[in-house]
Amino acid sequence: MKFGIFADAHYALKTYADRHCHDSIGKLEEAIGIFNNAGLSFVVNMGDSIDGDPDKDVELGYLQKVSDTLSNMHNPLHVVIGNHDLATLTKEEYLEYASSHNSDRYYSFDRGGFHFMILDGNFNEDGSDFSAGNFSWDRCFVPGQQLAWLKADLEVSEARPKVIFIHENLDNRLYEGALDPHVIKNHREIRTVLENAGNVAAVFQGHCHTGRYAIIKSIHYITLSALVVGPGRQNNAFAVVELNKDGGIEVEGYGRQISFSL
Repeated sequence: MKFGIFADAHYALKTYADRHCHDSIGKLEEAIGIFNNAGLSFVVNMGDSIDGDPDKDVELGYLQKVSDTLSNMHNPLHVVIGNHDLATLTKEEYLEYASSHNSDRYYSFDRGGFHFMILDGNFNEDGSDFSAGNFSWDRCFVPGQQLAWLKADLEVSEARPKVIFIHENLDNRLYEGALDPHVIKNHREIRTVLENAGNVAAVFQGHCHTGRYAIIKSIHYITLSALVVGPGRQNNAFAVVELNKDGGIEVEGYGRQISFSL
């Protein structure tokens, strides 16, 4: 079975550093054209749909534009929450516009013999939600309640191979001698749950705009390149992923997104 995936659109009417936020709608339109003709089961938006603005109404306008664009897609859409999505909004406000699953911050579903799990890494250390900018982007956690759900859901669906989607990163790596700030602080605890399940094939991530790949204890960690980086459609980044029941994972990258055969 196949699905489409993209990360970090950061749509807004601005440009800063390497982020050409105003070009993201055109890039999404190009991705949708590919997705609509690729025979997909669904598409995953990996979070950071919009970039920050201090005016909540402006933010909602950006989000409405992204949602209107994605409504032209022929495939069901699954939405992962990103930290930038919560610059002025609560999770409930974001999901009301962005997702047909409205209140579902994390959930699972089955397609084509596989079990898929959407996770939410946007929590403070005390278990409170990231909300309306009251958080630090580099101090993300998955709280105990969600970990308990994750463990139970992995056990209930034991027979099906699993694929995880989360905005923030779970693979262990260093940046300038310290833990990479894109990595969730309790990453080891989360990975232990995934590894003990014995049936997780891959984890797809966003957040780190350069994109990355790692394999840890037989689980593939695929970090997607950010759609927002670089001007124009020539700097787009998205992928079509094919999963095979024999364990093969084919990632067909478009634009700056690297392809993988795993």
